[in-house]
Amino acid sequence: MNNTNAVEIAIITGVVTILVAVLTFVLNHYSSKRKKSLELKIQYIERQMELLYGPLFSLLAQLCSLRDVKDKIDKKYINKKDELNRIDAFFNRNYFTPIHERIKEIISSNLYLINENKIPNSFLAYLRHVSQDKAQRELYERERIETSHIKGEMFPYSFKENIENNMKVLKQELSELRESLGKKII
Repeated sequence: MNNTNAVEIAIITGVVTILVAVLTFVLNHYSSKRKKSLELKIQYIERQMELLYGPLFSLLAQLCSLRDVKDKIDKKYINKKDELNRIDAFFNRNYFTPIHERIKEIISSNLYLINENKIPNSFLAYLRHVSQDKAQRELYERERIETSHIKGEMFPYSFKENIENNMKVLKQELSELRESLGKKII
């Protein structure tokens, strides 16, 4: 082997070494950026579930359970208007109103976490429902002004469905992101 061959081999070895080092750097950089991106997405979804959808899901489940209990109690007093009014006032004062206030607070402080591009109609319908109900109840309780002639905004069951669907979607997405994060990135 002459000196020219030795020099050529050394140059080729050096170039290959540099290319491998650059390629390794680029792949590590890409892998690191992708991992960070997945971690940020996971954190955001966890925040959505922890601060918005999880609490709303839980509170709505409580409302449904309490509504079922109240309906069973109401059946016993179906022909006794005074008792029905007292039962209604009791459940509203002690359960429904505080839960609805908490739901409104969660929505207003966490709107930025809604899993859609705009505020869903079901959220707006829910807010209309609780606002109208509260205004009419307070007007009667404080001023004894009857407003039963005004048809109330019904509870939008699409709100509950929206929360349940978003919980399901977010749990699935979180599971897939965690699985991706656990796999080798490159």
